[in-house]
Amino acid sequence: MQSSNRDKARFYHELGRLVAGGIAIPQSLDMLSRGRGSFPLARRIAAEMQKDGRIEEAFRRAGLDTADCAAIEAATDSGRIESVCEELSLYHTRLATVRGEMIKKSLYPIFMFLFTPLVISLPKAFNEGSLQMYVNAVLSLYVLMAVVTLVLIFAWTAIVYGYRRSPVFNRIALWIPLAGGWLDFWSGARFASVFSMYLRSGGSLLRGLALAGEASRSAALDLCARQAVEAIRSGATLTEAVGDRVPLEVARAIKIGEETGTLDTETHRAAQELEERAFRRLDVLSEWIPRMLYIVMVIYVAYSIITMMNNEVYGRLNNLIGN
Repeated sequence: MQSSNRDKARFYHELGRLVAGGIAIPQSLDMLSRGRGSFPLARRIAAEMQKDGRIEEAFRRAGLDTADCAAIEAATDSGRIESVCEELSLYHTRLATVRGEMIKKSLYPIFMFLFTPLVISLPKAFNEGSLQMYVNAVLSLYVLMAVVTLVLIFAWTAIVYGYRRSPVFNRIALWIPLAGGWLDFWSGARFASVFSMYLRSGGSLLRGLALAGEASRSAALDLCARQAVEAIRSGATLTEAVGDRVPLEVARAIKIGEETGTLDTETHRAAQELEERAFRRLDVLSEWIPRMLYIVMVIYVAYSIITMMNNEVYGRLNNLIGN
């Protein structure tokens, strides 16, 4: 079972406090997995640690996100478990807050989505003069909306899958309205965030770069990171190795950070900027969903009223002609 961001935030905070208090990680995990408010996540990690005792592998096998595993891996190497856990706690707190806001903004569009068939079927009820006709019209619209929703979910799943698997599809996906830009911003933010977090945790540049590419969930960025690692090993600088194959914000952060020795803080700033742009893109989508529903509802109601009036006029004309 996946843990929520709020559960992860509390888990990392409490784990960091226990470790800072001098309690070893295995004992800390055991404490967090017992009693009231225990964490199933702690039990999974503790069970995985019993296999080989490796902390970073236990977190990975427990199903935690690549970004978390990258930070924990660097923390165990540098001995900064408590500070890294606190940073992860703040990171998941922010994600939980943003997702909570998105859910609140989505409640009204969802209500409108479900309420619309009840309204736009009213002209048909007046026209046919039958409750059964009205019920049939409403149910037909709900079935149609369910089919359209399933098609959209399938299409989005296919887009995300292709984005993670094919560098070529990455470039194609950028042309998809709203979704393409959001994918680009979000994958860039994850890349910069993991890279920055790994460096600030005391990890090596090459390992952080490889993990950042993996965590980005972008086939293009993952390929760029792997090729950059090989280029750096051959003597290239980080700026030369990544070139223009990363988002502009990340490229500029790497260039400035490498020149000034502030690579960790510059990439962290780039990650925050890209996250804000991704969330703003979601805000735009959440604002336009109810507007599109209004437009569809008005058009359908107007069409139904006009159709009803035409049928009424034609019916009277036929009666007059017949008489």
